[in-house]
Amino acid sequence: MRSSFRYFIGATFLSFLVLLYYNINYARQHWDQFHQTEQPEDTSGEAPPATATTEKVVPFTSVDTSAPSATSDGTIQPTSEETAVPTASLATNITMETKVIVMAQLSAENTSWVGDELPDWENAIYTVDDVTAPLHLAVNKGREANAYLTYIIQHYANLPNTIVFLHSHKTGWPEAWHTDVKDYNNVLSVQKLRLDSVQNNGYVNLRCQSIPGCPDEIQPFRDPPEGHRASEHATEAAWKYMFGNADVPQVIGVACCSQFAVSRKQVLSRPKADYERYLKWLLETSLDDAVSGRVLEYFWHIIFGKEPV
Repeated sequence: MRSSFRYFIGATFLSFLVLLYYNINYARQHWDQFHQTEQPEDTSGEAPPATATTEKVVPFTSVDTSAPSATSDGTIQPTSEETAVPTASLATNITMETKVIVMAQLSAENTSWVGDELPDWENAIYTVDDVTAPLHLAVNKGREANAYLTYIIQHYANLPNTIVFLHSHKTGWPEAWHTDVKDYNNVLSVQKLRLDSVQNNGYVNLRCQSIPGCPDEIQPFRDPPEGHRASEHATEAAWKYMFGNADVPQVIGVACCSQFAVSRKQVLSRPKADYERYLKWLLETSLDDAVSGRVLEYFWHIIFGKEPV
């Protein structure tokens, strides 16, 4: 009995030593691999080149950045790209740190909170009802959609790496009800945004709660139609004009309410002409301000590469 016990103890100890050996060997191999990825020591005496992540975001100029204007024949005359180029091109050395908040505001609104509380973000805040403002729109129509499209068109050649499209309300109920972080706070919403997620996904909705909007807010062929759903009634014709096909989805669903982030790469996956066409539709449609803006509210995720639902 004692002999068996001694054999058991010996075998257990031997197994322990074998496992210890393999663990040490495994750790040594991975330690070597880790050090192989480090940069070799610089013996030249020269200062190392600056890395891309140290690049300071260049502020945008406020030179004539008006929206594309409608000519007498109803066509859109795109703004010259020269009027939207920043003091130094953002098209070179794009990094995770180049980022901007795009917003529409009324002249009576105070949006100074954007610069004060999000100082690490550039901002482009368009005043929709004052054509003398440094950043303004040609026509006050389409709610925030007008400002969003205007920004993309004007800065298509020099977009930052991350663009957040945001409403002008900082916090509080009911003004900012659509922001679903604590206290409906848009500052907190932006601060919690993971830029790597934006880059990996291309499009990220800033609203986590799915209602209203999901799973089937827009049903272009709803039978029977419901009279109060004006934007739904307009979806079929708008889709055919904007996307150039008749493949209108049976259902469109996405968390409301036109607050989202996109990557530069995702924006550039469509030609500039697409965004000009969307803006042309917005400015020329007979739909009113609210309805035209809401049509685009349920198109943004599709424009930026996601499925209708």
